[in-house]
Amino acid sequence: MMASKCASKTLFVGNLHASLEENDLLEIFKPFGRVIECCKRWCHYGFIQFATEEEAKIAFSNLNGSK
Repeated sequence: MMASKCASKTLFVGNLHASLEENDLLEIFKPFGRVIECCKRWCHYGFIQFATEEEAKIAFSNLNGSK
């Protein structure tokens, strides 16, 4: 999984497995903060919006490059 910042509270997440669903994505990111919005687009990427920029930074630093 690759995460990159798209806006201060929003992460772009790429290289997602095609079978991963929005609920799975939400479960992955929930431990790092309050997820305001989670959406998966097409098969391999999505967006995660956190309540605060700090929560987005924590998720980014913990998950960027993970598999």
